[in-house]
Amino acid sequence: MAVVDGAAARGVRFERATDFVAVPGRGVRAAVGGKTVLVGTASFLAEAGVDTQD
Repeated sequence: MAVVDGAAARGVRFERATDFVAVPGRGVRAAVGGKTVLVGTASFLAEAGVDTQD
């Protein structure tokens, strides 16, 4: 909560996530602000078409 509290104290606006899906051992997928957000392993992101190369 410290990160969230610190961001809120600095005026950062948060949008609520919807359609949240946890993929065990891989990551999570949700909709935020009308866009799909993925957080997870490099292979999870690559399978979704995200370029994970530096």
